[in-house]
Amino acid sequence: MFGKRSILKACTLSHTWVKLLLAFVATMLCFGVNAMSESKPTASYIPRAVLFAPPEIMAIKISPDSKFLAYVKSDPTGVMNLYTCATNECQRKDALRQITHFTTPEIYRFFWTDDSKYIVFLQDTNGSKAYQLYAVNIDSGQLINYTKDFKNITAKIFKVSGSKVAVGVNDRNKNYHDIYILDTNDGSLTKIFENDRFSRFSFDENLNLIFKEEIHDDGSIDVYKGDNIYFKFSPEDAFHSRILKVHDATLYYLDTRTSDTTTLKSVNLATGKETNLAHDTKSDIGDVIFVDNLPYMYATNWFKKEWHSFGTSNFDALQKKLGSSFEVTNQNKQFWIIRCYEPKKIGASFYLYNRSDDQLTPLFVAKTDPQLADMIPFEFTTRDGMLLTAYITLPHQYKSIESIKKPIPLIVLPHGGPFQVRDVWCYNPYHQWLASRGYAVLSVNFRLSSGFGKKLVNAGNGEWGRKALFDLIDAVQWCIEHGVTVKDKVGIMGGSYGGYSTLAALAFTPKEFVVGVDIVGPSSLITVMEKVPKYWDFPNYPLSDGELFFTKGAFIKSMGGSPDDPEGRKFLASRSPLNFVSQIERPLLLIQGDNDPIVTKAESQQIFNELKRLKKKACMLSFSDEGHQFRRYANIDVFLAYAEKWLHDYLGGSFQPINDALLKESSVIVTVSAEPVI
Repeated sequence: MFGKRSILKACTLSHTWVKLLLAFVATMLCFGVNAMSESKPTASYIPRAVLFAPPEIMAIKISPDSKFLAYVKSDPTGVMNLYTCATNECQRKDALRQITHFTTPEIYRFFWTDDSKYIVFLQDTNGSKAYQLYAVNIDSGQLINYTKDFKNITAKIFKVSGSKVAVGVNDRNKNYHDIYILDTNDGSLTKIFENDRFSRFSFDENLNLIFKEEIHDDGSIDVYKGDNIYFKFSPEDAFHSRILKVHDATLYYLDTRTSDTTTLKSVNLATGKETNLAHDTKSDIGDVIFVDNLPYMYATNWFKKEWHSFGTSNFDALQKKLGSSFEVTNQNKQFWIIRCYEPKKIGASFYLYNRSDDQLTPLFVAKTDPQLADMIPFEFTTRDGMLLTAYITLPHQYKSIESIKKPIPLIVLPHGGPFQVRDVWCYNPYHQWLASRGYAVLSVNFRLSSGFGKKLVNAGNGEWGRKALFDLIDAVQWCIEHGVTVKDKVGIMGGSYGGYSTLAALAFTPKEFVVGVDIVGPSSLITVMEKVPKYWDFPNYPLSDGELFFTKGAFIKSMGGSPDDPEGRKFLASRSPLNFVSQIERPLLLIQGDNDPIVTKAESQQIFNELKRLKKKACMLSFSDEGHQFRRYANIDVFLAYAEKWLHDYLGGSFQPINDALLKESSVIVTVSAEPVI
């Protein structure tokens, strides 16, 4: 193992040059003597910085009084900070005023108070999910940390009403959040509910606590109203059934208890009368937009997003201008903030939409590039008869699958999650990055994926490393049959569950893939489940108000066993790549954030140690200031540089040399399993 300590003992170079020397030695061992030279590209590539550098603007929200816009955008150093500007000056870049000055990412969620005086937000600490609760006064710029006196906590923001905010703090019990009301006028935090039992909460407009959700070890959820159970969701239904809104004694929620795909329902809380409002038989209902506290429009998504109206709702003018690939990320009574995303535009575009006159004002329009490629949706049938959707991106010189005259290398890119997540038709920087290096890039909505009904999700229960993996291989076979690639030119790369898929692919189907890149993937289903919290969440996308909610019980259901049960433990061991390292034949690159609270560093370290013991081809990158989702651009660029060189050496695509300046800035430590690996 190569680390900084051994180099420091041998010389007295500066820290920067020690790091460069260390990286040089490790790179030589990973990639051989020609590692630092650029390949002859099979396709001209888009630089990594174009695709992955911090976006100029990550999110925008309009104040309730419509006078101001709040931006989370990149400051001159590349760190995301809060800015404001007057709405009537929003198209002038010089009108933006920076109101926070953090030097490290990241702002996690942010909300205007209803009096438009404050922005309340959460900020992460080194990717550890130890969120602190802040507010900033938009007039004075005064920044207040309301949780600075709490130790080792993760704060939550539930709902805003007037100048008050319902928040959660887990200082007393790390597994559960007590509920407080923050009054931004006087800075007081008043505890209203001491909690040792419930994981999710729903409030009305006056911050009255209406529903509390108790999660059980089997993944089922009981929803309480007061002291009584109002709903019971089985483990199968708990994946996707969720409360959306409580207003004026009416509950709106998504339910799968009476259907395969989600049904949007309303319930009169006074009478108990329930009404079915919307349902689609092929895909789940995704976004639901409310206007004046009533459902206005909703989206479904098989291949691409489709919007549907309620009654007299009319958004034809909006769709004619923007198409259907958009989200309403924030709104007040008159305006919507709209986020658009398309495969051939780099990142998101933002618009201000005035509902009163259908006026659409661009706030930020994403850039394009002539080398960006389209994302092609298709469906295929698995070996056991399931109809699944998938997306493929080809190098930009190919306009269709039929235009490929000679097979090209293919990278399979399985998504994370695995449930609560699906692949969609949109801008995907990983697709564009790999396609610009000469690869076809394949993403599959395998069984376990959400968005297509509970049957597809539950068909993957107990099928980690088996049928869920075979779905990927069946999609590859479709590509082979359609002339995209050949069997000995296929690699696999993924993060989180996608990282597990990578490890499982190399361990359980060692002949199917030529090379693998695992990013924060669990190597043992036993050890990862022994360390995960009872529940956790991520935003649907960066700075989204929506969340992806995960529970330990749901993962036990999905994986097919509990580590606390002898039979379950035996089953999990049989699906853990760590126990089958001897079967791995192909080179593996592992990438890990040291502070990851979900898939801890031990998951990568233990399989790397076993690969090294058995003299298998492997390299591991670890980052001391990252967690489950990488945040610092220097670290992102460095791991991408290593990944594309790794893929180049085994599949032949182009690669862009590592950026020395970013390498100096990065926290990467590189270790290798053998000398040299290739």
